[in-house]
Amino acid sequence: MMEDLEVNPLHRAFLTKFRRDFEVACRMSYLVVIPFSDSLESHTIDQYFANSHILIPSKLLKMHYNQLQMGNFEDIEVENKKLICHRNLKNPSDKLIVNIIAEEIGYNMFSKEYRTVLVDRPLVFNIQPRQIMIAFKGILAPLSPRSPSATALAKRQRAHLINSRTLTHQDDCAKYLEFISQELTVRLEIEIRRLQSNYIILSHYLPDASKRTRDIADRYVEKYELILETSFKGRLEICEIIQKSIRLSVENYVVYLMHGKLMATIHDCYEREDSLLAEKFNLLLASRLTICQLGARKEFSAFEPDDDLLRLLRRMPNLQSPLAMVCCLMNAIDRISENLNQSVRFKRLLGDSSRDNFQLEAERLMATSAHGPTDPIPICSDDLIASFVYCLPQARPNNLYSMLRYLELFGWHSVEKDQSSYYLATFETSVEYILNFTNSSSLSSSEEITD
Repeated sequence: MMEDLEVNPLHRAFLTKFRRDFEVACRMSYLVVIPFSDSLESHTIDQYFANSHILIPSKLLKMHYNQLQMGNFEDIEVENKKLICHRNLKNPSDKLIVNIIAEEIGYNMFSKEYRTVLVDRPLVFNIQPRQIMIAFKGILAPLSPRSPSATALAKRQRAHLINSRTLTHQDDCAKYLEFISQELTVRLEIEIRRLQSNYIILSHYLPDASKRTRDIADRYVEKYELILETSFKGRLEICEIIQKSIRLSVENYVVYLMHGKLMATIHDCYEREDSLLAEKFNLLLASRLTICQLGARKEFSAFEPDDDLLRLLRRMPNLQSPLAMVCCLMNAIDRISENLNQSVRFKRLLGDSSRDNFQLEAERLMATSAHGPTDPIPICSDDLIASFVYCLPQARPNNLYSMLRYLELFGWHSVEKDQSSYYLATFETSVEYILNFTNSSSLSSSEEITD
């Protein structure tokens, strides 16, 4: 665009104060209108003003729109780089003509196009004049390190920033970054939106897309760290936990902003594997194999997944950032562990009618001496893999293989070498097992099929 949107008051308001409205507009492919900065100096930018510049496409007429905030115009038509705004359709001469200066095209999370146009004047009448630049000055400006409130803010910063356990979702990442610097977060979002608009991602260039987005993330990690170091020097210690949290937040927020375009390309690349996985789900369900026949120990023979577990597995590929997917996987593993141990308690409670009392009592004694009658039994990799293979066909999550490749290319610090990377590798092994499953697949020695 001819004007840098970073300095436009309305656009900055859309990315901060009215962020949710702007996200809805992008998701629904509405037309967002941004008046030139000089034309905004005498206007109040409030909810009414912002919503008046979000245009909803007419359901009946092509290139006709209605304002999200009705009241100014009955109809707005886009024609020959102009917005023809009709105040009264019964009086065609009662109209306002607004010139379109430039246009920017972006893509939302569903890979659908949305447009932002820069125009020469606002789409409102009878607004009380007010100088808005003073209101916007300083909203995003960092505190001076010598400000009286800087010390108190530094203490709150440290308490908030060090609590990285709150980071489980891309919204948490955005709030974390905005807590450090709202202005820098706005700049980051603008840069990613520009990349998304101008960069065509092809399936054989996915590694290049991964490198480009990670390079942007690396640059902004340094910028966020620099803000903390310069603005709170001597008042805030940037420990390793904060550094990791900043990187995790930046990386996931960057990938989240690109998610729709990235996932669509990845799914196109691995559509065959996703479809094959769906077929294997049907084959596994038809085989009626038990969890023990799939490799779990006999203690877990009564295992059945509950609704919460199936819901987590079903939801996981539909999440919109690597961090959210990994956290969902960890929650699913917690549910598997709980379900497995519940099955052991249930089995001990009911006993087993297929063995005599002497044999049953001997097994109970061995189990009790090893773990105690109510202690949870440690779960090994075979048990976990068998649990996933048993549960996934029941949950039937979509695009699961694409999700794994997405995490491989864009997971970065979300799946670093820690417990989550181990569990993700175990989960991937389970998916590969399902992909290679056939009716003649050999059963585990834990339990053979009997007549």
